[in-house]
Amino acid sequence: MKKSLSLLFVLSLLLMSFQCDDEPDEVIITNNFKATVSDANISMNDTLWITGNVSSLAFNETLGDSIPNDFNNGDLVSIYRLRPATNQSNSVDAINNFEIIEAVGQTSRLGACPNGGLAIEGALSDDSSQYRYRIGLKPIDEGDYILSWNFDTSITNTDRNTEILSNYPVDGNPNTIAFDNCGIVSTLPNIDTSEGLYFFSVE
Repeated sequence: MKKSLSLLFVLSLLLMSFQCDDEPDEVIITNNFKATVSDANISMNDTLWITGNVSSLAFNETLGDSIPNDFNNGDLVSIYRLRPATNQSNSVDAINNFEIIEAVGQTSRLGACPNGGLAIEGALSDDSSQYRYRIGLKPIDEGDYILSWNFDTSITNTDRNTEILSNYPVDGNPNTIAFDNCGIVSTLPNIDTSEGLYFFSVE
């Protein structure tokens, strides 16, 4: 009797292992934020507004249905100030050049480089259909600036004011950005290869 029970137990374990192996991995397709910037040129008394939204649902391709996605509520944007090329860099992190206004959603600074990146947590809409944010940048200093999204965020503005960069060439190239992020320089040789940049001026 004991042998029969032992054999039955072993067979059940084997059957369970085969069933686990046959279960397909879930394929989850998420959405990306769409962001809009209010204006290309602002004065010291103005506020530049950034709004963003993304669906609160993801698509479970395995199930063929939409599912709630609690991990899709965050966006990440860096702010740089353009400057004449120095040590192969023509921009420097500049969050401290602005007062951050949280109209919808919340922001936090990145621990490793608090002046370089702004993490944005969207707020769930009243109907729970999307996460939204509306963040204001009130300038403290004049200058030319770049907003650089770190995720696959789509910028809805048709004009990203890339001509502003031509005043800050690197090695004679008017389309190159060399980002100085907390002393670490990374270079984008051609801005035409990136859809995550927006340029603006504070006068």
